[in-house]
Amino acid sequence: MSIIKTKTTYLEMFSPPQFEVGVLQTGLKVTLLPLPSVEFYRRLYRVLRSKFHWTDRLLKLEEDLRAIIQDDLVDIFVLYANQEPIGYSELDRRVCNEID
Repeated sequence: MSIIKTKTTYLEMFSPPQFEVGVLQTGLKVTLLPLPSVEFYRRLYRVLRSKFHWTDRLLKLEEDLRAIIQDDLVDIFVLYANQEPIGYSELDRRVCNEID
């Protein structure tokens, strides 16, 4: 088995950014997933995170993953280009005063 060295970094924001959000290019759309299915989430995760060798969410039991991604304090936004998912962001507010 090969070993891949990893380094985890975090960004901490103490105040909102001081810029305006621009308009999305034509063909781009951001959508909030209200109750993502485990199957859809894992497909997104495999397609969009595999090149980074991310596996932690793929190893979770289905019921454990469902409890996370369908929690009211977790928001998942998907970026679509011409109706194909090309990215996503997950905002986890389950810890008070933190967004992961």
